[in-house]
Amino acid sequence: MPDQPMRIRLRAAMTAVSAIVLAIIVAGGIAHASVVQSVGPPVGPASVSPLGHPGLCWQAGGNGSAITLEACETAVQGQLWTFTSNGVLMNGNGYCLQNGGPSQSDPQPNASLFLSFSGQCAAAASQEWTFSGVTSGIKNTPDDLCAYVQGGGLVPGAEIVGRRCGSTGSGDMWSQGVSDLTLSGASRSASTRAQRPASTRRAFTAEVTVSNAARATTAYAASVTVRPPSGLTVTKLAGTGDLSNWTCTVRMLKCSGNLVAGSSGQITIGGTVASRSPADAMTAHAAVMRTNQARHAIRSAAIPVRVFAMTTGGAAQASPSHGALSSSTVTFGVIVAGLLLALGIFLAIITRRRQQPATPTLAGPGAED
Repeated sequence: MPDQPMRIRLRAAMTAVSAIVLAIIVAGGIAHASVVQSVGPPVGPASVSPLGHPGLCWQAGGNGSAITLEACETAVQGQLWTFTSNGVLMNGNGYCLQNGGPSQSDPQPNASLFLSFSGQCAAAASQEWTFSGVTSGIKNTPDDLCAYVQGGGLVPGAEIVGRRCGSTGSGDMWSQGVSDLTLSGASRSASTRAQRPASTRRAFTAEVTVSNAARATTAYAASVTVRPPSGLTVTKLAGTGDLSNWTCTVRMLKCSGNLVAGSSGQITIGGTVASRSPADAMTAHAAVMRTNQARHAIRSAAIPVRVFAMTTGGAAQASPSHGALSSSTVTFGVIVAGLLLALGIFLAIITRRRQQPATPTLAGPGAED
């Protein structure tokens, strides 16, 4: 058996090398990981408007005041609402939204909603509200009660009341603030046309950047659709950066998901080229379904197309920014492979020394039998 010091040195060496390899792997993973931000409820202060009607806003005054729809005015504090950290929905005058229970004067099973400061707005059950980017509903969770427009009429003066969530009707979909989604493509290069090979086996790549302004609200249910010109067939569609968790479908030529304020990402498009003279660009269109948008329609973007020759194996000879491994990725792989190789050689040497038989001692002329 190997002596105790040898075993200790062997164990220490293996631990040290393993720690180095693990540290490099973790560092590499952090450097290359996509940023995925979780989409939570909006905070504010911001207006609360019916979905699709950004010109109408919730408005309320002080203690005991009802909530009504009025024409939006940015200077009116009673139209600014904030979801606080404890789930309270507070307006700019310092009062919070409260579920007052069934109204005595309303024959329908509705609940009165009003402003209150009872309990210092400390998130009593009647003051606990959530906003959903999936349903666009504002909900008093303990009572499963959702805010909606009484009678469904989206007009100034209409009162906001509560009713059981999921009830049939309209006027219960809201946007807290507005998103500001924009599209942009890379600058069109004058050398793009000259780079196109004469080979008939060609592929293309393109990329569109999707951004949401820092002072906007989360763009819920956003989508980007690409429209390739004749001669280009899309076979790859993927989101990167803050769009890495979006769902992309090649068949629909569409990517969709949520995008929080102050974030951006890219959608990479790839495919094959059938035309001898394909267009220099394709178009991308965007929409936001569950949030009011800063502009009525998002401006479409022209996305430059890069065309490359296909190798004999069918892969595209893309530029480093479109599909090739970056130098940092290659360096990281070489370092890890080298360390693992060094560890294997070290262990082989140690094992060989342990298995080598001891040299016999030769007996001298006067040694006893």
